[in-house]
Amino acid sequence: MVALGRLTWLNLLFGQVVISEEVYQEFARDQVAISGAQGAIDSGWLQIHAVKDLHAVNRLLRDVHIGEASSIILAQELAADFLLIDERAGAQIAAGTGLKTIGVLGILLAAKNAGLIPDVRPSLDQLRNEIGFWVSEKVYQYVLTLANEQVG
Repeated sequence: MVALGRLTWLNLLFGQVVISEEVYQEFARDQVAISGAQGAIDSGWLQIHAVKDLHAVNRLLRDVHIGEASSIILAQELAADFLLIDERAGAQIAAGTGLKTIGVLGILLAAKNAGLIPDVRPSLDQLRNEIGFWVSEKVYQYVLTLANEQVG
């Protein structure tokens, strides 16, 4: 959502949002991402939390990167309503632990359903064409169908 310039959607859709320290460090390596995240942190709806069970994080590092691993464990520790995660391996691990996951495409659909955007296609196209977020043509068409937008 940071890459789309729509980080505030997370606040509007979910209220309080928590990220791990490791995810914050990933943001800190990207000037655009950190500037967007810093405003959200300063306003208080985006919070940074430390993961308590570092051994659990380390066990997941065989299968996912540190940001995903720390996010999964933190979501478990906080009994989070949702975990925002796009990487397939991480989403599968999270779902296997009983966590509800949502990815950026789900956020786009939720944003449309909440009236934040009239159509998902412009944001979906921006993800694919400008940001380099890989979405297969089949998934692209499926998201448009779910959004009740013209397919094709």
